Amino acid sequence: MALQVKPAEYVGTHVILTGPIKGSVTLADGTVIDVSEPVIEAPLDQHGEIAHLIGQRYAAEGHPDHTDVPFVHACTELCPQVGN
Repeated sequence: MALQVKPAEYVGTHVILTGPIKGSVTLADGTVIDVSEPVIEAPLDQHGEIAHLIGQRYAAEGHPDHTDVPFVHACTELCPQVGN
């Protein structure tokens, strides 16, 4: 299924593929983001932090597609320094 984006509505947002994670992540500023949907939209300035926090959760809690090897979150230049 293709995402239908309405340009005026989504200016300044970015699509994040969250995977099978359920629940939420809390940004450094206290904003709580629900990441339960397989795809979410978030402001561009929050994308790196959200993706980083999802990666940390998968590393800590496991990922259902990584049953034979553990999930490892490797930070990139997109990851903010959040608790590390």
